Amino acid sequence: MLMRSLRENMRWIMFGFVVIFVLSIFGMYGFSGRQRAPKGEGVQDYAVAEIDGKKVMRSTLEANVMNYVERNNVKDVSSNDLMAIRQAVLDGMIIETELAKAVESRGVKASDQEIDDVIKQISNQFPTIEAFQKHLSDNDIKMDALRANIGTQLSQQKVVEQAASTVVVTPEEVQEFYDKGKDAFFSRPAGRKVVYARFSNKEAADKIYEELKKDGSKWDALLEEVTSEDKKESIGYEAPVFVPESGMQDKFETLKDLSVGQVAPPIEITSNDIMVVLNKEVLEASTVSFDEVSNDIKALLTNQKNEEAQMKFVSELKENAKVVILDESIFPKPVEETQEAENTTQPVADEQKEEKKD
Repeated sequence: MLMRSLRENMRWIMFGFVVIFVLSIFGMYGFSGRQRAPKGEGVQDYAVAEIDGKKVMRSTLEANVMNYVERNNVKDVSSNDLMAIRQAVLDGMIIETELAKAVESRGVKASDQEIDDVIKQISNQFPTIEAFQKHLSDNDIKMDALRANIGTQLSQQKVVEQAASTVVVTPEEVQEFYDKGKDAFFSRPAGRKVVYARFSNKEAADKIYEELKKDGSKWDALLEEVTSEDKKESIGYEAPVFVPESGMQDKFETLKDLSVGQVAPPIEITSNDIMVVLNKEVLEASTVSFDEVSNDIKALLTNQKNEEAQMKFVSELKENAKVVILDESIFPKPVEETQEAENTTQPVADEQKEEKKD
């Protein structure tokens, strides 16, 4: 679960230079106000890595790791987990450094209005403006620093979004998606639209059934007269649910024969759970036309391509960054090294097994 969370959060770090990152206030690199260094007397601070020639100190890395763990409510962290978290945090720092360079080289800047809009969204999370200001004060967050940090994040977001500015979805791609997904996404099986009510005893269900046989349109009025002790659940006459024919089996097989407006005899789920079902509409199997969904498909494919282009851009920034690991012992081993170690130890283990047999 933790490794899955790490992968998801790494995706968030790489792609999450968006307003939601800003709204958290307690982001990894700027909204936490007072930075808390890791506890431990007599621990000497030292450089664990270099990003673009600038040293990353152990204290800075561990403070960001602590923020990461607290923000994601990570529990029971093993030594391997801690190494993976350090790597995820370092990767985030690498990406932030490279994005800052890209922002500067391209002259991208967030406007005061854009920053004001985000400040407003943040303050709206609090009951009053005074509560918002108190929160900033309690966490030693200065408004000027907050605005500067928001401006930085928005500028980085703009740079990432520019990577998808040339994305194009062709009519052929839209048609292909529709053709391949027609049965799975755009087809509806035959079935019924029904309303139902569940009762705690057969007497109450039988009584409602007899009344509904006379006039099913009185569904809502009749159910209002049933006490809460007798009625367990019901849905309104104007809010029917779809039931496919494949779901009309066993106790629900009688629903197949219902005409519009007809009510099925009470269905006993258990001795204290009896269901009354009224058919409102018979629906034949159908497929949504291409014209009805083409715009939605295009939007879906555009979003997918945007995300892929932006992820590729951020990944390339990270890959091209000048990074030197100075203390390899606190980070996970590269995959290739792990595989080599496994390949080396496997023959030894096999030899030991053979010796025991002898």
